Amino acid sequence: MRIQPLLTDITDQLKEAQIKLGFGPRTVKLYYAPASLAALTGCPAQDVQTLAACLAAETGFSASPLGQLCFAPHEDRVEVTIPQEGVRYVHEQVEASPFLQALIGMFAGHHHTGMAQVIELFESQQSPYVYRQMPPDAEFDSVLYFQNGQPDGYCYFFKEEMGHLSYHRFRPEDATHLL
Repeated sequence: MRIQPLLTDITDQLKEAQIKLGFGPRTVKLYYAPASLAALTGCPAQDVQTLAACLAAETGFSASPLGQLCFAPHEDRVEVTIPQEGVRYVHEQVEASPFLQALIGMFAGHHHTGMAQVIELFESQQSPYVYRQMPPDAEFDSVLYFQNGQPDGYCYFFKEEMGHLSYHRFRPEDATHLL
């Protein structure tokens, strides 16, 4: 089983939340779809009970700087609980991506951020990116991502509703069904 991709994903999600909401010394729960966890870890289990048990039995997680992660089935997803020390580790030891900080900063307290500003931010990274309009019946209006994964390997989906732009960030493997 591969544990590093999951640890990286957890770290990225925690850092994004800390940039948006600030740091609080508390446990955090993240919820993963079985297909997403299977893609991250290589664990072939597809049902939440088996997958949670498989992950809980993996001893390599206890040696990570995130501390002892707990895995439990929760409805149709696997609940991953990150202890306080892991949340603190991400806050104190993990550098925030300047790109992600800039993107979140565009939305923080600004109700009129538009796609032109977002595209400008992507262009300023001087790295090839893809900008694609989604079909009219799609969940999102557009998607942007960097072709070579630098400075960021995520797909950013944008939706404008009632004059307000919002984004959702997905790993490429999880975004394929949206593209």
